[in-house]
Amino acid sequence: MGAMRFEVVSEFKYLGLVFDSRGGEKLMIARLLEQGRKYFGWLVSFLNLNGWTHPHLRMVLFDVYVCSVLQFGCSVWGPRLLVSGTAHSLLTPLLTFHRKCIRTLLGLNRMTHSCLLPVLAARPPLRAPLLKQIWRYYSRICKIQATRGGGDDYHTLGVVARWAMGIDSSGSTLGMAAGMKIVE
Repeated sequence: MGAMRFEVVSEFKYLGLVFDSRGGEKLMIARLLEQGRKYFGWLVSFLNLNGWTHPHLRMVLFDVYVCSVLQFGCSVWGPRLLVSGTAHSLLTPLLTFHRKCIRTLLGLNRMTHSCLLPVLAARPPLRAPLLKQIWRYYSRICKIQATRGGGDDYHTLGVVARWAMGIDSSGSTLGMAAGMKIVE
């Protein structure tokens, strides 16, 4: 009586983000990478067609058209990756693509070490803006939870906050590199 049937789909799109039926982020990140590649190809063609070679102009356009795509929705998919411990393996293709793009835009050799890219591009590594966006989003949630009396979500929020601040079990200080300060 009154039973409803729901169609089970393998993936669906909501607010521009692609979710799979199991709730994983792998498909979402793969689609972001696919979009990033598409826009990067368009950008390189556009720059070459117009003969624009100035590095600063190239990097600004890269930030607008490609980095914004790669960072889209990180406050949705980032925290689950952080808590589950799969962030490194899933983010590696995004980070690698970001570095390849910088090398291409600046005309750098493939052998140019990754540590030099942020300096030569005058941009932080992609991980820094991702961490900053995730930290901003979850610090707001912590403030809202504190005004409502807290709850069980504090453990998860604490894990995300510690990771984003660079105090993870491996002793990494990536959050510090993003210009964030630890407040106890």
